[in-house]
Amino acid sequence: MPNIHEIVDKFFLKKKKRGYIFAHQKKEIKIRMKTKLLFIISAFILFSVFSCDNSETVIPGRLNIKVMYAGEPVVNANVCLASSITNLNKGIYIKEAATDVNGVADFGATEPGTYYYDAFKYVNNNQDYLYGNSSITVKSQLIYDEVISIEKK
Repeated sequence: MPNIHEIVDKFFLKKKKRGYIFAHQKKEIKIRMKTKLLFIISAFILFSVFSCDNSETVIPGRLNIKVMYAGEPVVNANVCLASSITNLNKGIYIKEAATDVNGVADFGATEPGTYYYDAFKYVNNNQDYLYGNSSITVKSQLIYDEVISIEKK
């Protein structure tokens, strides 16, 4: 017949195999879990900090170009913006607008940067061509009211 110590050892051994844990093992598991949790939280915080966009918000300026010919505003002239002189010469525009009754082409909110532009209009049943070009540097949050005089070509 087995003694009481053999029975107790056998009992705890069976319980351990089924998933029961002794008291001193619980403390180790809690420490490991806290360490893992601390690592996960630290990784999350680092990811959050480094994935944030720290760049400043760029607020566009506003660009209006008034087209004049012989001292008078030109109605329905085409004004085209390009990002470089090369693109302007190739006709690769980033924005286009027509002038209103006051001769103003309103480009609205325009990102800061240097722009090159053409202003042109056909007149006299397409017999004559009025043309001019220039450049402007737009800065953040400023309003630009540019005036260009076009000439007969």
